[in-house]
Amino acid sequence: MKPIGMDAVRAAYRPGEEVDNQTLYERVRDNTGVERQEWERKQPIGVSGQEHSLAARKARWHQQTLRRLGAKINTDDLDVLREWLKNTRPSSQG
Repeated sequence: MKPIGMDAVRAAYRPGEEVDNQTLYERVRDNTGVERQEWERKQPIGVSGQEHSLAARKARWHQQTLRRLGAKINTDDLDVLREWLKNTRPSSQG
């Protein structure tokens, strides 16, 4: 099983295609090998304890991160985003 990361979310998109969240989740599951039962397992989150799927939250988080960074997530150029992220992170050397 692969981690639910930016690569798995990015791979769920096809050039020029709009993807609804249900389709996104199905494709991320396929890309990562997460079983449906595990994907749909809900756990209490936050102060309210409201139950949510952690897997779906991870996928949605990465989807929104890509959008906030201005990534055109329906193109094939995630390498450009990775390079930009690498070059814009603050240096740990001080």
